[in-house]
Amino acid sequence: YLPICVSAARPLTSPQAYSQSSAPRTRSSSTRSATVWALSQAGRLPAQDIIATAAAALGWMFAEWITHGKPSALGIASGVVAGLVAITPAAGTAGPMGALVIGLASGVICFFCATSLKRKLGYDDSLDAFGIHGAGGLIGALLTGVFATTAVNPLAEGATVWKQAVGLAGAMAWSAAGTFVVLMICKFTTGLRVAIPDGYEMQIRPRSGLATKHGITLPNTPGTID
Repeated sequence: YLPICVSAARPLTSPQAYSQSSAPRTRSSSTRSATVWALSQAGRLPAQDIIATAAAALGWMFAEWITHGKPSALGIASGVVAGLVAITPAAGTAGPMGALVIGLASGVICFFCATSLKRKLGYDDSLDAFGIHGAGGLIGALLTGVFATTAVNPLAEGATVWKQAVGLAGAMAWSAAGTFVVLMICKFTTGLRVAIPDGYEMQIRPRSGLATKHGITLPNTPGTID
């Protein structure tokens, strides 16, 4: 707590300012100054996280309310996760208003990605890893280029949407290659899907909200076993 108290008593705006105020200038004193400055900024991070998380929960809730006629606790919880995912790239560079916009955008967009987009494209994502984590991460990373400001972090200087997009393209290519390798290993060892026993039928029934419900219906027996 001491460095934070010191920074509160001596409000400076950058590691350079701390370094310039210390004498003599040595490598160790400069490192300590940068550490004190970093700790002084740490108190801002929970604010961005809380604002983005709350905004995303509200964004998902209202999108679900308008689309399906009522909100759900599962949807609000999903919005919370979407907000946390989206604010992660911008937590150290965006201000409170930027966190608010990122949270609202991620809540609404992730809702439609986890419901409408998934049904339209028909891909298998029972836990909505792409609809929430993938889409939320893309939104947050791109909007970091919009809302990154040197008033929060001097390292945000020069941040642009284009630079973020280039970084995203590289990360997506790396992830796709790694995922393909893992899938091929699973395909030729354990298999990619669980085998359905003879006489059973797999039913996939979409429902409003976050998830897709999977069940197995017994032959000549009403009802579904989860």
